[in-house]
Amino acid sequence: MRVVEIETQEHKVRYVVMDEEGKLVGPIVQYLKYLDRIGSARNTLRSYAAALRLYWEFLSQEQLEAELARDRWDARNIPGLRYAPHDTAYYVDFRQVPEIFRSAVKDYVRLKLEGGRSAKTLNHTVRCLGHFLTFYLQRYPSACTLHTLSSHDIEAFILSLKATAGQRGVKNPSQHIYSHLVILMGLLFYLERIEHFIKPNAPTTRIIWRDHYPKVDRAGSGQVKYIPHTVLSQLDAHIQHLRPFYIPLVALLRASGWLTPHQR
Repeated sequence: MRVVEIETQEHKVRYVVMDEEGKLVGPIVQYLKYLDRIGSARNTLRSYAAALRLYWEFLSQEQLEAELARDRWDARNIPGLRYAPHDTAYYVDFRQVPEIFRSAVKDYVRLKLEGGRSAKTLNHTVRCLGHFLTFYLQRYPSACTLHTLSSHDIEAFILSLKATAGQRGVKNPSQHIYSHLVILMGLLFYLERIEHFIKPNAPTTRIIWRDHYPKVDRAGSGQVKYIPHTVLSQLDAHIQHLRPFYIPLVALLRASGWLTPHQR
């Protein structure tokens, strides 16, 4: 957030406050306009702009902390957290995580938030961790830490994931399991790194092994993809509409053997 000096149509220097996204902070701008209308001096306007910027930052931080304390984050209330505005994937729902482990998961996901992950990615992380921690508590109902977590628990969790994937008709069970293990490993490394009181007694490398990860079927890997003949025909017919910079590149690629399935 910053104070920006602007010049009005009357060639007067005035001040506005803009947020991190370069948008005007409406309430502050309106108040500065009011001060301008009642004849406040330029230095007064600048002083008010600076003071109101600091106060607005304080309020924003208070609102952010209040949002992060909730069990369901709304990305629309968290500056910098990316989400797709055309759908409802702007929630990060920690209610998927057993309450006894929720605080630790929140701290971990907050670290991921600071790393620039999107709301959808964060919620996927929470959902996968919720699956594991719910499974763990079903296996050890009195547990309040992960102290006794072992490779045997991971193997049992993998079997559980395979079963639920089959019941739910998951299209790519291997990817489903792989994703859960990668996310769980991230949490365990985090707990180990910060010496969190719930961390397992065994190091993460002795809990999740390379052999636990399934081979992931990547659709289309190793297959040659060809541009359809209809697309190439349209490109050839309208090549004059391309920017001059791209025309030699297209000509070179065509000459070097762009293929369609019919040209193999």
